Amino acid sequence: MLTTANKKLANRDSIIVEKDTQIESYILGNDIQRQIIQTREDTIDEKNSDIRKKTKIIKWLKGGWIASVAILVGVITIVSVK
Repeated sequence: MLTTANKKLANRDSIIVEKDTQIESYILGNDIQRQIIQTREDTIDEKNSDIRKKTKIIKWLKGGWIASVAILVGVITIVSVK
C-alpha cells in the first residue's frame, strides 16, 4: 500500500512539473506576442507621424505656390496697367 501511495505521489509530482513547463511555455509565447504587437504599434505610430509631417509639408508647399502665383498675377497686373 505504501508503494502504491509513493507511485501516486511520484506521478502527481511529474504531472505538476509537466504542467509548470506548459505554463512557462504559454507565458513565454504570450510575452513574445506582446512584443510583436508592441513593435507593430510602434511602427504604425512612426508611419502615422511621418504621414502627418509630410501632409503638413504638402499643405505649406501648396500655400506657397498659391501665394507665389497671386504675387506674380499682382505684379503682372501692375506692370501691364502701367
